Amino acid sequence: MEEETSITGGPPNSQYFSLIDQSEPERTHRALKTYKINVIVATMNNPAYLTKALRSIREQSGDLPYKLIVVADDPNMATMEVIEEYDVPPEDCVFNPTRVGCVKAMNQGFQHSKADVYVFTADDTIVTRGWLDKLASGALTAQFVGLVSPVTNASGQGLQQLIRCPNEDYKSIQQLGRWVSKYHQPLLASYDPVFGMCFAIPQWTFNRIGYLDENFYMAHGEIDYGMRIIRAGMMVGIRMDCFVYHKGKVSANVNPVLVEKWNKDSDYFNQKWGGKFMRYK
Repeated sequence: MEEETSITGGPPNSQYFSLIDQSEPERTHRALKTYKINVIVATMNNPAYLTKALRSIREQSGDLPYKLIVVADDPNMATMEVIEEYDVPPEDCVFNPTRVGCVKAMNQGFQHSKADVYVFTADDTIVTRGWLDKLASGALTAQFVGLVSPVTNASGQGLQQLIRCPNEDYKSIQQLGRWVSKYHQPLLASYDPVFGMCFAIPQWTFNRIGYLDENFYMAHGEIDYGMRIIRAGMMVGIRMDCFVYHKGKVSANVNPVLVEKWNKDSDYFNQKWGGKFMRYK
């Protein structure tokens, strides 16, 4: 098991609390521009979804500077064409000649180049306006914050993350994102576990507890990581005014081999934590 260190102090006792300056969002935005932000997208040959994911990142991140890193697991020609279409520089791509799995791909993205905060999003996720400001500012607010995730429509068993999305239309998703931003306060909700379609991790988290456990192949690695963060005395939080759309399970749904790997990940999680986690359905 990975070496971990504890920190002094910790998150507030209240489940819901505000660490975000709600009164001066422009000041927060200007401050974020002084930090280095890496956005990592991992893909397992889902070019149609990858196109939507990269489009949303390009259109919904505002003018906040960031480096886009794409990690492609055994990429086919269609995936390569999408990456080329969105002008991702070759030096900011990781191309695995054989499949290494989602969890190792995440680590490859995090380790690609140093940043102050790393924002991961899966290839079947569509982000909404202001997502990057919200997740990055939440993650950088205090050094007991270890990981910040948005609310979403699909997150496995993470029911407190859920918000209903009526359909998959891009325009409807963006409208729902604006509604969430307007009617939900910019709070961090201390919550365990959060699910990994999208999340932000500050560099200090990696410094304290290392990277994701690569004994997981494609599922539950981010949940395991959140539990390690909490065990180290840090906080896993949900940014309540940030919504992303998550299709979910698009790789495993078309590949029986990945279903088997998903279930092996479940068995490993249960063995590691003494719990009973979901198998693929």
